[in-house]
Amino acid sequence: MSTNDLPSQLNPPSIPANPGKAPVKTWVQSGLAIATGYLFLALGVIAIMGLLVLQGIEEFPPTLLLILTIAQLCLATTGSYITALLAPSKNAPQSAKSLIKHSLGLTSLVFILWLISATTSNGQEPWSIHILNLVTALIGISTGTWLRSRQIQSIS
Repeated sequence: MSTNDLPSQLNPPSIPANPGKAPVKTWVQSGLAIATGYLFLALGVIAIMGLLVLQGIEEFPPTLLLILTIAQLCLATTGSYITALLAPSKNAPQSAKSLIKHSLGLTSLVFILWLISATTSNGQEPWSIHILNLVTALIGISTGTWLRSRQIQSIS
């Protein structure tokens, strides 16, 4: 008697090969989503700073610092939104859990690279500027994730 002869209620359900683990493709997509969001933020800041250097601006008066902070906030918000937009999700509409995971991934990347930058700058910038950059990036990441979640909620 083969298993094909048994009623369907007696056949054991098929068990996936790796239960509870995401396939490699999802991990790659997540990594690419986070990297894309970070690259948008980093390349935008590099471009702005490059333009300032080309103009011969080496010191930042408070007005310029405010403009740069707003620009960084916009870049971080857009980078986080891009990360949330590209983030893979198991559900048809992206779940809040997926958005938060990817937001935390981007936040972790930004924090680690900020920490490396701040500790290796050898006093080129005061710590207040480093902390301002980190706080601005974190607010922007939160804002971009929030905007994407609001968009998903309005669609569904």
